[in-house]
Amino acid sequence: MADVKISQLPQASLPLTGTEVFPLVQNGVTVQAPVVTTGVLTTLAALRDTTPSNNGTANVEGYYTSGDGGGGEFYAITGAAAGTYVDNGGTIIVPTGGNGSSAWIRNYSGPVNVLWFGAYRNNTNQTETTAAIQGACAVSTDIYFPNGTYRVNFPENAPMVQYTNETSVNIIGDGALIYDTRNYTVQVINAVFDFVTCSNITVTGINYEGQPLADKSNPVSGVGYTGATFVNLSQQCLNIVVNANLKYLRYGIRGGSYSTPSEGDNNNIRANLTTLECGYPVALYLSDTVDINIYADKSHRSAYLAGVANGRVFVSFKDQYIAPVQVILTDALVATGSSRGCKNLDVSAFDRGSTLFIANSYCAAISLSRNDPDITYENIRFNIYIKSSDTVASTLGGYLINSTVDWAPTIKFSNIIVSGIIDRSAQTVSAPLYEMIVSLTGTGGPPIADNVSVENLRYFPPSGSTGSGFSFAMPGLINNAHFTDSYFGTTTPFYLFTNTTSRVDMQNCTLRGSFSNSVSDGASYISFYNCNIADVNYQVTTGNKSFVDTTIQGAGYNIRTKIVDSGVLSGASVNLNFAIPELSVVTGINGIITQQITGATGYQLGIATDLTRYGNRPGATAVGTVLPAIGASTATGPINYSGATTLVVTAIGSNFTGGRIRLAIFYYDFSNFTS
Repeated sequence: MADVKISQLPQASLPLTGTEVFPLVQNGVTVQAPVVTTGVLTTLAALRDTTPSNNGTANVEGYYTSGDGGGGEFYAITGAAAGTYVDNGGTIIVPTGGNGSSAWIRNYSGPVNVLWFGAYRNNTNQTETTAAIQGACAVSTDIYFPNGTYRVNFPENAPMVQYTNETSVNIIGDGALIYDTRNYTVQVINAVFDFVTCSNITVTGINYEGQPLADKSNPVSGVGYTGATFVNLSQQCLNIVVNANLKYLRYGIRGGSYSTPSEGDNNNIRANLTTLECGYPVALYLSDTVDINIYADKSHRSAYLAGVANGRVFVSFKDQYIAPVQVILTDALVATGSSRGCKNLDVSAFDRGSTLFIANSYCAAISLSRNDPDITYENIRFNIYIKSSDTVASTLGGYLINSTVDWAPTIKFSNIIVSGIIDRSAQTVSAPLYEMIVSLTGTGGPPIADNVSVENLRYFPPSGSTGSGFSFAMPGLINNAHFTDSYFGTTTPFYLFTNTTSRVDMQNCTLRGSFSNSVSDGASYISFYNCNIADVNYQVTTGNKSFVDTTIQGAGYNIRTKIVDSGVLSGASVNLNFAIPELSVVTGINGIITQQITGATGYQLGIATDLTRYGNRPGATAVGTVLPAIGASTATGPINYSGATTLVVTAIGSNFTGGRIRLAIFYYDFSNFTS
């Protein structure tokens, strides 16, 4: 047979009988080895009844029946010590009566298919399918669910599948559905997939359906109190991705615990969930870095975020059971006597048209459950959306900050911003009492509030009933609160309660309703800039006010501020031509030196017939000197100007050779009465 090519040899007769031999090189010597084959077997049970022979192979057509997806190729291992191989039901098959010295080993690469372990995907045989899924997950962290419905039933207070201390877990489906037949009755965590101190977790392409609750609104056993948990995370899991459609369960993703801090710190969570009658699509404690999208129907709370930091949460919800807030931010226990608030979050809560809702409930809220020292909520932006009618979301409000316990003065809210749309223009029945409540007052001393603000909010009240109120009670306010680029519609009471040292800025806002403010222990400072107050019921009962380019339309006058620059001062005097508008009442003029005055030793400010009407400032030449902090003026009250009038800046001592001043003229600009 020397120099004979393999291609020149005659072909062997098939099938092989097992008595053939083939040449191979072993330790540098060409030897012969037998070819052993078992052939084709119909089921895994048939394989288990076949004794492995040295170098044997087998092709199994299915687990239970040919073509059911549970078959595959196996090769034989023989001659090992007794007990070496243990039958796992899918990838290692020990022959019936064997002692573990030989086995059939599945030949595969990539993820483990649950069908290999005997899972049914035709919504039958829940016992076998539960065990099969558990068997597959016991041998691999890389699991595959082909498309189909997998009927399961596992005990309460125990996970169906649990992974601990794994660095990579991938549970991937092809649109598979886990159908849970158990009716849960105990308020415990019943996890479908439970992860403890794991990282790089992916659960996607697998959906879940449990059993619908008979009494969904029951505050003990209704939505949010019983049922399974699809994914449970505890003890510092990291890098989690979950994408699923979920029905009839208690939790979609739960990370951490209300009372056990060590279960928290599950970080970098990305999720896309669509849910129906899921109590809490997402509930997280002490998590950091999240990117979550939730489309929820009929939830208890669509998102529960306790001590969560850094990220984005978008919730689109419809209908609600039991709880009065759909997206809630609250505290999480860190240690005894120490809790953490939320920070650096962008939260959206959009109502898709709820017809089942709790009276006087809210899209989103910050609500404290503890008053431990130094709890802080900071850098949080809320975006809300409600479009109501007489039957849709008619008493669902926008936003709330409150506490279920006494406040503490060490609690702080910093840079909390709310925006969005509340459109009740198609509604004629009564709306909720308040669209927004910031209630930072009560027993225990007010918490600190720093820049608790509203931006780009549009409120359109009901067409046939009284609109809802906006209440901001912040006696602990420091620095400023801002209301910018917002519209508050007709008949809307707007209430502010602050303190003596705070400042509230209203900028580019329209208030078409009654506006009032009340203060504690004195007067706050309220600044209106470029605002439109379109109601004669406008009142500020106490407090200092400033109005810059602000119109009070109904009253027939505008409150304005005009800024005038003198230009470079030169000569005996400088005229600021027609600086005072016609048909105006000037209440006062402030000024500041913006460039050192030279030549003159001071200046006077007035009009041609009264040169010191608004200021007489000998010795005032330095940059930053203000008018009229010192120096006499003849104006003792508002002065009416029927025509445009020139202001005159007159040099004292010698002529001006340089310098510059900037003036602010405060005046009423009268127009016709409109209401």
